[in-house]
Amino acid sequence: MNQALEIKRYFDAEGGKCVVAPPFYFGATQAMTRQFAGTFTSSAENIIASVSDILTSLDRFGFQRTVFLNAHGDDLQRKAMLNTIIESNK
Repeated sequence: MNQALEIKRYFDAEGGKCVVAPPFYFGATQAMTRQFAGTFTSSAENIIASVSDILTSLDRFGFQRTVFLNAHGDDLQRKAMLNTIIESNK
């Protein structure tokens, strides 16, 4: 979260409009981490729908640029988020 706050401070100092949104906690957990107690799994379809809804909301409020910081090591989630962002920019 410190990286997100540093980015916000930078944009604020430059006179830009910047909001740090709540974290997107859920990943499309792969078999390697699925066995750990307390691990919640989200389908790629749910990640795509959620990220799309977030981007639609930000667009509705006038945000033209979005920065995603991803700390998940989950390749399925990363690809789902990236593809959704690419589709939203078309």
